[in-house]
Amino acid sequence: MSSEKVFDDFEFERRFFCKDVDSKYFEGAQNLLMIQSYFLSNDGYSIRVRVQAKDANLNMNETLDAQEVTKRFEDSFSYAFCTLKGPAVGGTRYESEMEIDVNVAIEMIRKNPGKALVKNRYYVWIAEDGWVIDVFGGKNNPLIIAECERSTPVINLNIPKFCTTEITDVRRFGNDALVNHPYSYWKDDFEKELKENGPRFSELFGQNIFLDE
Repeated sequence: MSSEKVFDDFEFERRFFCKDVDSKYFEGAQNLLMIQSYFLSNDGYSIRVRVQAKDANLNMNETLDAQEVTKRFEDSFSYAFCTLKGPAVGGTRYESEMEIDVNVAIEMIRKNPGKALVKNRYYVWIAEDGWVIDVFGGKNNPLIIAECERSTPVINLNIPKFCTTEITDVRRFGNDALVNHPYSYWKDDFEKELKENGPRFSELFGQNIFLDE
């Protein structure tokens, strides 16, 4: 296997817990409705099947059930993927992904009840980077996570105001962890920690440039 191929199988990202995201970031942004089902999620290793529908923009709330949403939108899903991931270390994570048949993916999700989550993903451009903002539904509501991903390590990043604290490499915020232990189960404890300890932003990735807007 060539060194280029090995390098291509790694993703470089920084992730942030968000609050009070201005609606302007969602207006006109490309968005995808996603269902992600996990067939392995242990110690940062995961095997995931994802289906996605373009511009579905379902209102995310705590009552949503991933299986019911899958059934409701099964005719709208246009892409499906199977993804293998390793643990995140220093903003770097192994990832290998392949496109699969949508109907097969939907059937796999149906046969894996209780191991799926639902979210809207928005693609936005901020300063010099493309960002994704994930708004979660169901038991992970009202969680919002923003991430910036590059083909090389994410250094000297312009960080928007809505990024409350950094969660890069914080395993409990990984989607594969959230499917087993949803955010709503520990939301109050996290909010208490955040209030007591304050926000944290890694100093391992060069300069953090905090935007006013």
